[in-house]
Amino acid sequence: MMSLKTEVHQTGCDGCVRDTVDLENIKEEFNMLFDEEETDKIGQKLVSAEKYEQLKVENDTLICELEGYRNECHLAKDEAERKFEKFKAHYIAQQALHGGPNRPHQQRGTAAPPTPDEMKYMPQGQKTEAKLVAMLTAFLLAHPLGATIDYLASYVRSMIPGATHSSVNTVLIKYGDIFARQAKDRWAFVLFDIVKQEGH
Repeated sequence: MMSLKTEVHQTGCDGCVRDTVDLENIKEEFNMLFDEEETDKIGQKLVSAEKYEQLKVENDTLICELEGYRNECHLAKDEAERKFEKFKAHYIAQQALHGGPNRPHQQRGTAAPPTPDEMKYMPQGQKTEAKLVAMLTAFLLAHPLGATIDYLASYVRSMIPGATHSSVNTVLIKYGDIFARQAKDRWAFVLFDIVKQEGH
């Protein structure tokens, strides 16, 4: 039969063992929990980094596409404006030559500008004059308030280096059906106004 001392000792040992096991279990759970938290943190960081790179790539792609669309819009706009200006100059020259839309030609004592087809058979000087008429027409249509002779001459010289202040002034005066001097020495495009007045 086990003595009381032995029994107490055995009971104490069993308690120590249980305490040790419990402590180990707690330690193991703590380590597992700690490791899981660290793993989750690392995983979250990895996911965030991947997501950031993905968003960055998508953003760069969108920026490139937007820039491409913007360039296409600018090119299309420039092309449309160029064609429109060419059409206006051609149309105005034709109307001036034939005395305006839907009315017989009337001699007004001023020369009418030639059409582009007629320019093919002109001497070089007349071709230059026709170009001046077309350029001044397009410019003044875009500036309905008119422009000074200095401004017009500067514009024309940027397009036709050989043009002079005098040549621009001569064309403006010669084609009185198209251009007229207004207040403050500004020249304006007046063909449409003349056509409207004669239509009443």
